[in-house]
Amino acid sequence: MSENNFKLAVTYAKLRLGSKEANLRAIEELIDDTAAGCVAEDGRAPDMMLLSESLYTRGNKKSEHFEETDGPLTRAVAEKARKHNCWIVFNYYELRASDGKKYNTNKMLDRGGRLVASYDKTFLPPDDIKFGCTAGPKDASNVRPIETEFGPIGMLICYDAFEKLGDRPFELFRLLSERGAKLTLVSSIGDYTPDTLKAGVETRMWTAHCGQDGYRGEGLFISNSTDPYGKCVAGVAKRDQGQRTYCSALIKL
Repeated sequence: MSENNFKLAVTYAKLRLGSKEANLRAIEELIDDTAAGCVAEDGRAPDMMLLSESLYTRGNKKSEHFEETDGPLTRAVAEKARKHNCWIVFNYYELRASDGKKYNTNKMLDRGGRLVASYDKTFLPPDDIKFGCTAGPKDASNVRPIETEFGPIGMLICYDAFEKLGDRPFELFRLLSERGAKLTLVSSIGDYTPDTLKAGVETRMWTAHCGQDGYRGEGLFISNSTDPYGKCVAGVAKRDQGQRTYCSALIKL
């Protein structure tokens, strides 16, 4: 675990550009602009960047929803990770080469653009089921922190942040905490809800939520970073809805 803090940039964008190619260009620009903005703030580049759920394909026709493993998106994001010397967590609908199944998945790349970890969404909403996605293991065996240079970090996707596993809400948050995670990264289509805030506080973890839609009121931001006591240390506010932007925070795990 690093003795120093690290700079986490949580992006915000709502892409409906009609094709994967157009969305990919916008994602590349978002990563470049976020890295440049972080440097302009205080001379420090981001150490890690978080992107939202289904940013690549949302709004496209169904036949364009899925991307093969190591396809154009993954190759482009890996190149940006190397260019900016930055860890990047991103999401897409994957047609997995190893088993031919479809997943809503998060990927974590290190500074060299190498794949460090994957996480498949556990709780699938109706749209994911309609698209033919396969859920992550119901025993939550894939809900484990990833050892990074910053400390142990977990990944969740949208519904995973607040759905029940058994009788207890926020169970995946609890499992990550019990298994050693100090920060949970949530890629989502939706907005940041009081449930996500409560989950972070109850498990005493840092949380970062990267969303696209909606605004739930004062103090709840679309994309944000929140400390283990529920204090938002960085957020994308209502006034920034519809823009491509980010927020950044210095975090020590």
